Amino acid sequence: MRTARRGTPALALALLVLFAVGCSVESLKIQLSSFGEGNVDGIWLWRLQPSGVYARECRFQISNPYQENGTEVIYYDEICNNGANGPRLEAQVQRPATDSEAATLMLIFQPIDSTPGTYRATAYNASGESAMSSTFVRL
Repeated sequence: MRTARRGTPALALALLVLFAVGCSVESLKIQLSSFGEGNVDGIWLWRLQPSGVYARECRFQISNPYQENGTEVIYYDEICNNGANGPRLEAQVQRPATDSEAATLMLIFQPIDSTPGTYRATAYNASGESAMSSTFVRL
């Protein structure tokens, strides 16, 4: 489906919650330092467990970027470990003027559990997975 990408993707230092929309849908701002032309195949969200260890909860499978009405966008699917899948959604790719490899994505997240939790993220592609984000969010 996708071609191999160069190097392990790097996840930038920011994983930020912009706002909550209702009790079961959240909006996340994900900053990727090496998104390039689709060098990231997906994002894993890891939830902090009572034991103090982070465990994978949901992933966002991300398409290669494409142009739609003059805007760079991706589509993504949310796939969770409990079998719940969100609808296919689209997100605009925002790039800083100074770095065409970096990108910011606004993703909608439907947490498995309505109980607030602490999350960190990793990015992955065919070459491997990034280190866990240095920042966390509470949703």
